[in-house]
Formats: sequence, structure tokens, C-alpha cells
Amino acid sequence: MELLTERLRLRSCREEDLKPLAAAIAPPAISDWLCNLPQPYTLADARNFMHRTAALEKGWEGIVALRDSGTLVGGVRLTIVGDEEADLGYWVARARWGRGYATEAVAALLEWGFRELALQSVIASTLPGNRPSQAVLRRLGFRYTGMRPTKTGTCGTCDTQRVPHYLLERPTI
Repeated sequence: MELLTERLRLRSCREEDLKPLAAAIAPPAISDWLCNLPQPYTLADARNFMHRTAALEKGWEGIVALRDSGTLVGGVRLTIVGDEEADLGYWVARARWGRGYATEAVAALLEWGFRELALQSVIASTLPGNRPSQAVLRRLGFRYTGMRPTKTGTCGTCDTQRVPHYLLERPTI
């Protein structure tokens, strides 16, 4: 699958993305906000990501790149968690923060998910201090549904903590 927006291209991870992907996720400014990632995040981890996402049968996960140059911006995913529900995840490389890329990429992925996967709802969670991510969700119409216990942390060291959860129901036309 490939989705195009005005500035972005959402697509599957490719071999040429591996070094930029590992470099973008490795800094604590990114990895500290993403759950269940190996730390440090290496080229081998990026390669595992590429193979794992290529094999997905439900939902979608891939990278976000600038439409014109192909430069890596971040990543997005919709993981199917029920018959008509998906869990949303996304991240943007530190050098690309504050430009609206997360909102633009997630909006495109949500539109695709509601249309192509016939989703009725999408859920999302953030770590408690991740206010920019919470703002993205609110801008896209997600409703805060409360704090819920969720496994967080790096691979192998997951803890359960209460984190903000959000819900977006299928838009009615």
C-alpha cells in the first residue's frame, strides 16, 4: 500500500530506509516515547521492522517520507485489535517536529482505515508526558477516554503504567 498526501508518502519500508530509520529512532527524544522498542535501536532492528511489516496480514505499518525527496519523516501503523477496531501508533523524527507531519500522515492513514478496512473505531494511547502527541490526537477528533493500565517500556523491561487513552469513532457522512 502507498498513500499520498500533499507533502507526504506513506509506504512500506525499503532497504534504503534502514540506516535513516535506525538513526531517526535511536535518539532518546524518540525512543523514550515509543513502547516496546529495543534500546539502543540498531540497523538489525530496522531490518527486522522491514521484514515484520512486510508480512502483516491485517492492518498496516510503514514509514512516512517526504513526497518529493523521499526523506524519512517517521512511521505510522494501524494494528487490528478487534473485528472493526484498530490501534494507532505514529512517530516523527526529531528534526521534523513541529511541521504538522504527524497530523497529515495520521489523517491519511485514518481515512484509509475507515474506507478500506471498514473500521468503526480507532484507539490510541500516549505516554503521560507526551503532550505534542496528545495534541495531534485531539486535532484529529480523538476523544480522551481516561487513564488505563498499559504495558510500556523497552523490549524486555516492560512495566504496566496508567496512560492516557483516546478513541475516534468512524465519521458519519
